[in-house]
Amino acid sequence: MKVTTLDEKSIDDIGHAFGYYDYGEETGMSAAFSGKEATANYICAYVRGVLRGGFLHTTGERGEGYVAYKLPKQKLGVRTLWPIAKGMLRNSSLKRLVHFAMAIKRGGVPLQDRMDKEKKPYIFVGLVCVREKYQGQGYMRKVLDIAFAEGDRLGVPVILETDAKSKCDKYVHLGMELAGKHDLGAFGKLYDLIKYPEPPAPMSMMWLWIELAELADIRISFWRLMALVPPAIHPPAHKISAPVRYPSLFCVAKCLLGCALTCGRHHRPGRSWHSS
Repeated sequence: MKVTTLDEKSIDDIGHAFGYYDYGEETGMSAAFSGKEATANYICAYVRGVLRGGFLHTTGERGEGYVAYKLPKQKLGVRTLWPIAKGMLRNSSLKRLVHFAMAIKRGGVPLQDRMDKEKKPYIFVGLVCVREKYQGQGYMRKVLDIAFAEGDRLGVPVILETDAKSKCDKYVHLGMELAGKHDLGAFGKLYDLIKYPEPPAPMSMMWLWIELAELADIRISFWRLMALVPPAIHPPAHKISAPVRYPSLFCVAKCLLGCALTCGRHHRPGRSWHSS
């Protein structure tokens, strides 16, 4: 469900979950800011921005987990970017941010930039968070499923980047694929991840026959239907005058062509992403 209002306590919970994440021996995004508390404050600013822009979604009324994502062709706009920019400048220095940007550039082209250059549509996830008191209860999957469902609906992949191997492993466990790794030197590493859309559910045999019948223009006569009825309950032959219509070779050929067209029409959108 989309979030339209959010109290400061919930915003602080999201910021704390990010800022005080246990990276172990990894560096993490706090290297771009002035410590854990500054990182938490920046994330709070980020949440306020995506909330104002209408990009924030949650798992339920209690706000167990949150995800912010941007659909293809959606723009962030000043309303979203202004709080985020202020949060960056208030919790880091311009010098540190410049060095961070240079490290990202040296680390290689991110997946998002590659897809933009190739004009491939995608859903970009900018934030995934489960509040600390709900962690370890399966909400991470529910949070991601919100974005994955949109990807399946639109037939486009869902992408995100994360700043720790431990986080990357969780995303892979939940169905994403590692699509790139970038070494940022003193600022740690970034991991690109992608989730391709699921193929549509296969049609039932009944609907397949209906489509084939429509495409081949085959009219099933009463006589053909009666062939399926036990002889004991057949009506007298003299009362049935409809001729039997058997499909010609031309109709059979049309059936086969229709089947090919049907399969092509229901081919999974975005399949070509695997070959890129």
